[in-house]
Amino acid sequence: MVKTGMDFEVEGNSFNHAEIEVIMKKMLSTAVVIGITGGIGSGKSFVIERICSLYKALFIHADAIAKEQMSREGCSYQNVLNAFGKEILDDKQEIDRKKLAAIVFHDPDALLRLNKITHPPVMTEVEKMIKEAKQSGRYKIILLESAMLTEAGYKKFCDEVWYIYASVDTRKKRLVKSRAMQESEIDAIIGNQADATMFEANTDKRIPNDTDTDQKELDRLICQNIENLLKDSSNTGNHTFDMV
Repeated sequence: MVKTGMDFEVEGNSFNHAEIEVIMKKMLSTAVVIGITGGIGSGKSFVIERICSLYKALFIHADAIAKEQMSREGCSYQNVLNAFGKEILDDKQEIDRKKLAAIVFHDPDALLRLNKITHPPVMTEVEKMIKEAKQSGRYKIILLESAMLTEAGYKKFCDEVWYIYASVDTRKKRLVKSRAMQESEIDAIIGNQADATMFEANTDKRIPNDTDTDQKELDRLICQNIENLLKDSSNTGNHTFDMV
């Protein structure tokens, strides 16, 4: 083979610059992205903690990004303020999320307006963070959590989406204990979220996290699902979302 100055040999095989670039991209993008979703009080944070204790994982919280972007220095602050008025501000001129929630919770049009403002910049930041994490080669697992993971379109970034399941009774008890919420408030929130049927229809795996779920069994299930996903991803080289 005639060397062009742009060819390389690896274990007796010759590759040109473009081929090497493709190989390097595949090597750097071996991390898999798992979407984490489920109703309020289902224990998503606990499952994420277990995964991070078992694997070298990066956790991306889309809702936390949205909150940061709505701060006074954030990119969504002024647009949200223009849409909903100064009555949503607190004494420090920050957006009071409780006041904003009171407006959009019972008004689908207002919620749609808010989502149209906040979702695009969050989506851009999530995409950027996933690309950077894959390029770093530091992580096997990238976890992406959002309250509206499938509805907002984050599923396109995920190799697999997990539904963290707990019974309504368990979720209520957790929320009363951990957040001191009233049962009427909990009922209103749960009633406004997708039910188990909808979650299961839009996710790939159901991860039980009820009161009777043994932690060792949960860890075993997590490891089994992740190892299968890593194996499948390694064999096919396919990811729902890859670097460009």
